[in-house]
Amino acid sequence: MKLEEIVVSNYGHEPRFPDFECKIKAFCVGGPEGVKAYFQHPDNSKWLCIASGDDGSWWLSDIIDKYWVKGMVMALQMFQEQS
Repeated sequence: MKLEEIVVSNYGHEPRFPDFECKIKAFCVGGPEGVKAYFQHPDNSKWLCIASGDDGSWWLSDIIDKYWVKGMVMALQMFQEQS
């Protein structure tokens, strides 16, 4: 995982939020070309944004309240321990 500058768009991918395109620094899993990227929403510091990517194109796949991050990390750790 590495902090990368990427361009993320939301043109209908996440219908709960308006369309946008922004350049943002994000923690990328899989590199700047794609897989998953995690970043703080530019207009609301309480939101964690998750983008999916492929071949350098990134699109918004989810926005969640940061309150849930600790539980998500715990679930991923438990998932990894089962593998």
